[in-house]
Amino acid sequence: MTILPGSPDPGRRAGRPRLLRDRETTLITVAASVGLVLVLLVSIGVALFASTVTSVAETAADAARTLSDHYASARYLVGVEESLERQYRLEPASGVRRAHSAAARELAGILEGIVRTAPPANVLEAHQLIRLQQSYLASTRRLFAAVDAHDSALALTIDRDTGDPIFAAIQTRVYARAAAEERHAAAAILSLETSQQYVVHVAIALSVLGLACLLGFLFVIYAYRARLVAGHATDVKRMALAMFVDSLTNIGNHRAFKDDLKREISLAVPHEAPLTLAMLDIDEFKLINDQNGHVYGDRVLIELAGILRAGRAGDRAYRVGGDEFALILPHTTADVARAVLERIRLSGSTTLHGSTVSIGFSTAEDFDITAETLQNQADAALYHTKRGGRNGVSQFDAANKGTWLLSTERVQSLRALLASGTLPIAFQPIWDLERAEILAFEALLRPAASFGFAGPQDAFDVAERLGCAHQLDRASRLAALRRAGELPAHALLFLNVSPQTLDRDFDVAEFAAAVAAAGLRPERVVIEITERSIAHIDNVIAVARSLKAAGFGIALDDTGSGHAGLEIMSRLQFDYVKIDRAIIVKAMGDRSAGGVVAAIVAFAKVTGAYVIAEGIEDIPMLDFIEHAKCARAQVGRGIRGAQGYLLYRPSETLPAPGDVLDVSALLREHLAHEGSPRRGSAMTPLAARARARSVRGE
Repeated sequence: MTILPGSPDPGRRAGRPRLLRDRETTLITVAASVGLVLVLLVSIGVALFASTVTSVAETAADAARTLSDHYASARYLVGVEESLERQYRLEPASGVRRAHSAAARELAGILEGIVRTAPPANVLEAHQLIRLQQSYLASTRRLFAAVDAHDSALALTIDRDTGDPIFAAIQTRVYARAAAEERHAAAAILSLETSQQYVVHVAIALSVLGLACLLGFLFVIYAYRARLVAGHATDVKRMALAMFVDSLTNIGNHRAFKDDLKREISLAVPHEAPLTLAMLDIDEFKLINDQNGHVYGDRVLIELAGILRAGRAGDRAYRVGGDEFALILPHTTADVARAVLERIRLSGSTTLHGSTVSIGFSTAEDFDITAETLQNQADAALYHTKRGGRNGVSQFDAANKGTWLLSTERVQSLRALLASGTLPIAFQPIWDLERAEILAFEALLRPAASFGFAGPQDAFDVAERLGCAHQLDRASRLAALRRAGELPAHALLFLNVSPQTLDRDFDVAEFAAAVAAAGLRPERVVIEITERSIAHIDNVIAVARSLKAAGFGIALDDTGSGHAGLEIMSRLQFDYVKIDRAIIVKAMGDRSAGGVVAAIVAFAKVTGAYVIAEGIEDIPMLDFIEHAKCARAQVGRGIRGAQGYLLYRPSETLPAPGDVLDVSALLREHLAHEGSPRRGSAMTPLAARARARSVRGE
């Protein structure tokens, strides 16, 4: 091939396109690499941005939800306070007052929590609510004092002039703030969802760009986006469910219950469809927690929730309080509801580790009913189930308000008990600690199991609701007096007389005649009046003074368990004061309760009363009443007498001489060690033998 001078070189002509292609490839590679790096950097930036935005949104949503829950709880507790205040005005009871105090403390704690967690704009309002709540509690204490003094006019004046205005201010602010915070929480959740949608859109755009750079990179972006979306969707779902689901039992919470009940009422009323609401409560749940621990108690709650969930498909279960549950039964008549609830009760008795369930229910019969009224009716039925001995199912029936909770069988059982004429009586000795001798015997009713009562208190509860508690009281006293001849000649006889009986024209002359017919002098009989349920205190004191004038001894029973003890002790000189076992037990580990015991002892010393400790079941309790602020003083022993299972259980037969000698020897041995520490020491043979007898019930 001849190459003319000046002609281009073919190799050079071929190299230029190749070089150009190489340069283009390099540029494409560099561009792709730069694009990949840019996409990677943008992806990293977007991921960090998305994480930050989502975290901020989640934090804001959690804070808003927490504050909303606080105000929702405050709104609920404000209503509880008002309800309990009105209940106390209508039916004063120590349980209602303790419940009111508990609700007030819980509300105060929630308001303090709002102060700690609320943004600065809400803190001032929270402080104002705390001050208003304190003013309301001060007004309520005055109102309760007026109710206790039976000054209804003063109570009404306090409620109208002070309580209602303060309560209205609290209610208005709490309700308004609760609604505002609920809206704020909803807005925060909506903001979180918006942030998530933004993240999703950006992730899609990056996916398209990554597909142009590298198909493999698309997979990475897509996988990241899928995981991100799935994770955020799960969080949103969890947060939404948490607002209406109880975290422990995984059934509806109180908020869900309120909303669903209103909705079911609105659906049932237009179509006149039957609707039943049941309220359930685990019996003695506080005792379950105290004896077995909160983990065990949580297990019982979870298992009851499982029983309710396993019921009919259309029924919905809720946990509305600590151990309180609710069950909505749509399209369910009263007869069907009773059968369903009875199955639940029986299932609870066999699967709740020995615990039982009390149930009350109400069926909407007139279709002008509100959700609040239906719940109040079910609550009333539940209350009477528990008063009737627990572990039962009761239906609300406004047509027979006085006895609607009593079955025909229980009414007939009580009448049969009264008609039997021979009520079983058990005696429990009361020991004088200084002489180590039996001071007296307390007579206690023990109805036979064939009558179907869970115990004497069950029988008296039924009698009280039938209006014949005074008849059962009288029959019990006469049964005890018929056996008075069996008592040792030196022993006193303690007889329990309820304050309600003393308030019903108690015939002192008739009682004195019955005592004389039993061969006893009035000086050998002591009338025990319990502090737990003193209603018309003026009438009780008047009859008690008549009994003292006739020569009978008077004892204040269960001292420290109620709220009327100080007043009645200041108005009536008691010969004996019996400290309630629960106060003794609590005082062994609590300084405040120890102060209560010391105050009772000091008060009794001033009045010259003989102090007796009830419920002594073990050596540490005996040690406590000897040493824990009750030791020998210059004017004599603080606590001079004791009774309890350690010193002999109640029995229909009197203690055998050997049993008396054993306990007497135990007390003498105890006195011999007085002043020396005995806590943690080994149990002596005499103590062990006395304890064994108490456990066997001998």
